Amino acid sequence: MTALYKAQEAIFQRLEENEDLQKRVTGIFDYVPESTGFPFIVLGRIYSMANKTKTTEGEKLEITLDIWSTYQGKEETIDIMNLVEASLTEELSVEGAFLISQEVKDREVLEQENGLFHGTLMYEILVDLEGL
Repeated sequence: MTALYKAQEAIFQRLEENEDLQKRVTGIFDYVPESTGFPFIVLGRIYSMANKTKTTEGEKLEITLDIWSTYQGKEETIDIMNLVEASLTEELSVEGAFLISQEVKDREVLEQENGLFHGTLMYEILVDLEGL
């Protein structure tokens, strides 16, 4: 069993609850509808790796959040990244799992060839899967 989807749901819910973030983006998506305006956030790559010890059946989860912007420069993307990070500072509740730790592991902003700015936040969550 994996807590990947439950962790993604917890992150999505937390981001949806942040009113300041909601004012800055057109939406937070797992799948982006074609007519979506910018800027927006995508729940991107998700990855899971067993994190077993003698006493626990754990899992390390990596969830990448992608921020897309048409603003000319990195400022808007970084501002949105900061709002995302602020949303995820309090401990998440991952249904069916005990949270051990959570933290942003990596950040990047780059300009794409089509003029879009793309920010990524890689979020790491360690859980004990005793409840799954």
